[in-house]
Amino acid sequence: MINYSGPSTCGVDEDSIQDTINEEEIEYLNFTGFITSISDTEPMTILLESEEIRSAGYDKGIEFVVLPNTTIVNPNGGLYDIENLQENMELRIFCKPTMTRSIPPIAQAHLVQMTGNSKNDSIQAENSYNGTISSIQKSDDHTNIMLEGDELRADGHDKGIRYTLTSNTTIEDNVGNILNSDDLEEGMEIQVFYGPVMTSSYPPMGQANLIRVL
Repeated sequence: MINYSGPSTCGVDEDSIQDTINEEEIEYLNFTGFITSISDTEPMTILLESEEIRSAGYDKGIEFVVLPNTTIVNPNGGLYDIENLQENMELRIFCKPTMTRSIPPIAQAHLVQMTGNSKNDSIQAENSYNGTISSIQKSDDHTNIMLEGDELRADGHDKGIRYTLTSNTTIEDNVGNILNSDDLEEGMEIQVFYGPVMTSSYPPMGQANLIRVL
């Protein structure tokens, strides 16, 4: 029997989560990894890969079937919508020991816990700034935001930095929910991870790889 040791719940009955894991006193397996692909079929399937999974002998990852009634819990313990799962999110998935013999094997997800981490966390911390959005400019193919704040001024960016957001820019809130550029507003506190190249203009311009709303 696996005992639930996750975060305290917000709006979710903790006993119901425990029951989800302890149902029928089954010895559930659990695997932690990153979503590398998501099917558009019903029921949804997600491919989970990580060093942990590879070391368990699953070199091609494990494909999990996620049913509409599968419990998905965010890092704060609240319920999470299956439709908001995205590639690169890190999950901890509980499943029964029974899997298919295919490559990759297929198992049914019994409980999904979000860790709040993503592959984007591998971006170098020194290539990021915290600040406040002072202005937003939108065009047909991209969005520009002006970031200002004490951290930028301390590095000599008195007028801030203008960042370009493209279709490849990931935007997420503080628990890992995926947002889009329309959710950004002036006055928001954010952290911007950006590529190492910036223009020598005043203010400088760079491309945002990842934006986290603080």
